[in-house]
Amino acid sequence: MTKSVDTNTPADTTPRMIARSTLTKRLTELQKDHEKMSQEMEKMETHRQQGAQTLLVLSGAIQVLEELTAGRPAVTE
Repeated sequence: MTKSVDTNTPADTTPRMIARSTLTKRLTELQKDHEKMSQEMEKMETHRQQGAQTLLVLSGAIQVLEELTAGRPAVTE
């Protein structure tokens, strides 16, 4: 005998209780993940700032060398 299934009603409409210990454990996990990501973002920001500073130094060096070599014939070594 085949049992008919009513597809118009949800399978389970009763609210489920979640143990406080489960919620507390998950909260702790999320807080740890948040802290780790915050630290990682700080490291990335520091690295970005250092990279930007390096680009400024390189740009300055390029500009100086371009100005020094402008209009001068190439020297062979």
